[in-house]
Amino acid sequence: AIRAYLNALSLDRNIIVWAPPELSMLPRKSLLHKGLYGSTKGALSFQVWVDEKLNSIGYTKCMSARSVYLKMRDEGMVRLLRHSDDFRVSSTNSNALEEECKLLSDTIRLSEFKPIVRFLGVEVERVSHVTGEQDMKGRVVLLRMTEKIEEMEKRFAKLHEKYNPKNRRRTSGLPNNPIREDGDLNEGLRMSLSDEDKTTYMSLVGLLQWITAGVRFDCRYCYYVVSIRLSNPREWDMYL
Repeated sequence: AIRAYLNALSLDRNIIVWAPPELSMLPRKSLLHKGLYGSTKGALSFQVWVDEKLNSIGYTKCMSARSVYLKMRDEGMVRLLRHSDDFRVSSTNSNALEEECKLLSDTIRLSEFKPIVRFLGVEVERVSHVTGEQDMKGRVVLLRMTEKIEEMEKRFAKLHEKYNPKNRRRTSGLPNNPIREDGDLNEGLRMSLSDEDKTTYMSLVGLLQWITAGVRFDCRYCYYVVSIRLSNPREWDMYL
């Protein structure tokens, strides 16, 4: 087990951890007592546990955005966004924010809160709206996914040789009439991808989902077009 949810309740009680010899302060053998990533049981258990803890310190879950929690204080509202075991907290009052971060850390046993520079793969930078210089208290927030996009370009660079040999740049996310039935395509473009290429296609679409949900909202429709063929992609869909 490499990564695990902390504090989950409904767990597999039979997972045993063997401590290496250099960790003399821990029991040599012990039960893991954690909910493993990748298991629905562990994830749901952690969510139930967190909901109870947040409710006990005054947070209310939004019914429309299930991962958002709100708390009203005399100084104003505190907002909390949870994704799995990652938390982001914001407030218009700096004192309220500091007190709530400490309360959350004590209640849920979180690591120390820090000013946000990265969240779910999104790189966050604050700059002054006056000077344009980096400023942790600036009113302009820049969101980027430079590393994810560079990873995508490097990981799938080999596709350019086949699908874009002249290295052309599009002026829009998709060419005209991107949604085409088999009858609209020539024999080569309507061929189904090989099993290996299907795996590549699914990986590429997964990365596109991550990037379009994080920063490139203008390409969200493009992601939708390629995702509807996820189970049976053709050469045309890979070209898109």
